[in-house]
Amino acid sequence: MSKEVIAITEIPNFQTRTEEFFPLKWYKEMLHNHSVYFHEETNTWNVFKYEDVKQVLTNYEVFSSQGPRSGLFVGDNKK
Repeated sequence: MSKEVIAITEIPNFQTRTEEFFPLKWYKEMLHNHSVYFHEETNTWNVFKYEDVKQVLTNYEVFSSQGPRSGLFVGDNKK
């Protein structure tokens, strides 16, 4: 199975490098307004509340990590 890596910059469309590496404002916004959020452009789910994250990580009958994506890379990997 081939895997695709998602650039972290594709998820929230950060405006600055500081926001990309230290996105507290974005986390706060998502936690309060979009605690479970599907990002269509990257075909990923984002879960922000502790109890929800715990459910996703422990309820194997409902949630799965199977899929074509393997993880995130941070920063610009272009040289």
